[in-house]
Amino acid sequence: MNDVKPDERRPWSMVINNTLFQLATETDPDRQLTALQYRVWTVIISTADDSGSVRITTSQMAELVGSTQPNASRALNKLTALGLVDKIENGLYRLTEKTARSRAEAKRIKDEVNRQIEAKRKAFHVVSA
Repeated sequence: MNDVKPDERRPWSMVINNTLFQLATETDPDRQLTALQYRVWTVIISTADDSGSVRITTSQMAELVGSTQPNASRALNKLTALGLVDKIENGLYRLTEKTARSRAEAKRIKDEVNRQIEAKRKAFHVVSA
């Protein structure tokens, strides 16, 4: 069973699904993501720090996504070519501006949803007390 509540997962899913939809409806096969590339991108977007950076080697990435180091490296190169991430140096990647904006919007949505949930909880406790 997943310990993450749907409320907490939804904003990330929105960012990922929006970009995945854009890539999936792309008619150019060179712009479509494979399952491995999608898994690699999901790891990057979900583990990026506040500045949008992720420090991870291709070997570590391969282990996380259940692949080999060469395949993980090729997936990262494809994500870079598609403009989803920037490679700063070996082992250091950063979300591109477009992806970072989407991520910031997802965080804003998540914070707003949590604020609304908390307000409803407080209202419920006041009424039921």
